[in-house]
Formats: sequence, structure tokens, C-alpha cells
Amino acid sequence: MRAHRPSTALRVSLACVTVVGWAHAQDTPPPTRAFPPVAESPTQSRPAQPTPAQPTPAPQSTPSQGTLPSSGGAFTYAPTHGPWAPTYNQPWAPPVRDDRDRASPEEDDRWDRPNLLEFHVGLGTPYGAFGVAYVRDVARYFGFVVGGGKGSEGPQAVAGVRARIPLSSVAISAELSWSGGPYRWDSCGVLCFRDSDVKQWDFAHWLNVSPALEYRSAGGFSTRFYLGVGGLLNDADQCYNTDHSDGCSGSDDLLFFLGVSLGAAL
Repeated sequence: MRAHRPSTALRVSLACVTVVGWAHAQDTPPPTRAFPPVAESPTQSRPAQPTPAQPTPAPQSTPSQGTLPSSGGAFTYAPTHGPWAPTYNQPWAPPVRDDRDRASPEEDDRWDRPNLLEFHVGLGTPYGAFGVAYVRDVARYFGFVVGGGKGSEGPQAVAGVRARIPLSSVAISAELSWSGGPYRWDSCGVLCFRDSDVKQWDFAHWLNVSPALEYRSAGGFSTRFYLGVGGLLNDADQCYNTDHSDGCSGSDDLLFFLGVSLGAAL
């Protein structure tokens, strides 16, 4: 039996298909292995992004001294030939004290004035019912006092020392003094409805201690309230006994007093 052979036309068609497939294979690139995308290097510059146009600031005038009026803070600056520029991080400086807050010289030295003149009134005081005194400070807040006055039985003389501790316009003070003058003691006191014992001193000597509270203004006005006690230092010169045959029954060796003074510091 005779074998069937492909026709000439079929063979030509197969040849054409083969040629076309070979040419297509030559134009197609070979397949490649897929890799992850390569990270961009940090040093790699990127194209600059366009920025909106900034308005040009108006030039500012440079003050010659002081601080910038429109600023809330007080920063220093140094004038230059160029535009004004503030400088920060300057060392801190204490604020300047206003002159209105400063104490006046009169207020500062109210207790440093060495001379003081006083007028006294009181009950049983070393200066009597009323009297005067002169105080001379020889050291800070310490001085001598001399004075006198009119007591119930006659004139009084006083000499002593005075010290004080100032507390603003008020001071705590104390006076230690000697005083002397005529003195009469009556056992009945002020109101007597019977015969009483009486002692008389032509010149009685007293040692007095009196704490006080003082006030002094900036202008020098001074007032002093004091109370204290005096101790009698000598015996009676005369004794009058009207009720007892054995002499006077006794006497007050301690005398309490209180008073107030008004004065001026010079």
C-alpha cells in the first residue's frame, strides 16, 4: 500500500509558521528573576519642592537705647551698622528699685538722732506729777537721761540710763534711774477718816526701774508709755505716831508708778 505524503502546500505552510515563530522568539527578551525594589539612599538628593514666595519684612529702625517698645520682654541689644537684632540668654540682673519704694533719709535715721527732749506726766513717777527730761545717746540705742519735775511734796531730780530695741517705728525700752526729793508717807493713803501714822523724808532717795514702749515718727515726734517701781534707799527723817505708843507702824519701801511722755528727737 502506498504511503501518504503531505502535499507541497502543507509543507510550505509549516515552513512559514516555523519561520514566523523563530522571528518572534528573537524579538522577545528572555524572562528575568523578580527582586524587591531597591531602597533609596539617604544621601540621594531629591528634587527641591517649590515653596510659596515669602513676603519681604519691612525694615525696622534701630533705637539708640532702651528696650524694644513693642516687645513683651526686656532683652538687650547692641546697636550695629546693620538692621536691629535682639540678643537673648543674657545674664540675669536684679531689677532696679523704684525711688518711690526707697525709705527717705528721715525714716532711715529716726532712731539714730542723739538728742531727745521729753515732757512727762504721771502718777508717782520719778519726774513727779509732771516734769521734763533730756536724753543723750552716746552709743547706738543707748544713752543717759537727766531731768526733774514737781512731786506731791516738792521738786524732784532724776538721773539715769536708758536703752531701747527698735522694731520699725516702735521700740521696746527700759530705764534705770536714781531720783530724789521730799517724800511723805501716810498709812491711810489718799482718803483717811481716822488718825494715821505718818513718815516724812526731807530728801528721799529712790532706785527706779521702768520698762516702756516707745513710738517715733520719721519726723522725730516721740511718745513713750512707761510703768515701773521705785525702791526707797534711806530711813525716815521724821515719824509721827498718832495711834501707837511704840512708834510708826511701818512704811511703803516700794512705790509703783506709771506715766507717759511726749517729745521731739533732734
